[in-house]
Amino acid sequence: MTNKSGIELCKQAFQRLKAGKPNDQRLIGKLITPSLVSREAGFDNGYLKPLRPAHRSLVDEINQYKENAQAGSLKSQIAALESKVKKLTIEKNEYKKERDNGLIRELQLFKELSKLQKILNDNVISLNNK
Repeated sequence: MTNKSGIELCKQAFQRLKAGKPNDQRLIGKLITPSLVSREAGFDNGYLKPLRPAHRSLVDEINQYKENAQAGSLKSQIAALESKVKKLTIEKNEYKKERDNGLIRELQLFKELSKLQKILNDNVISLNNK
């Protein structure tokens, strides 16, 4: 069995996390941070520190990956919300059209009712006048 350095174990842990195949299955889908990489590598949360010269490049790489993942996640969330807004706008326009058509029908029915009431009133008056 070969002895691997802590930084090498962390690099391997980072690769497993990026591939979605960590040894600890509870870490799947979590945002990859230096702390998470340390835990996956078998160390405590604070093992990787940006101030340690040997860790700096890996911590920078992890943070860059995290920023890109967050940006990608935000972009997909924005796209999903834009799609939802578009769908709701179409739905709103359909409801508005149905409402307007209903109001038009009601006005036409009201006009027809008014005409029929006038005819009825004229006929009643003319029968009473005879």
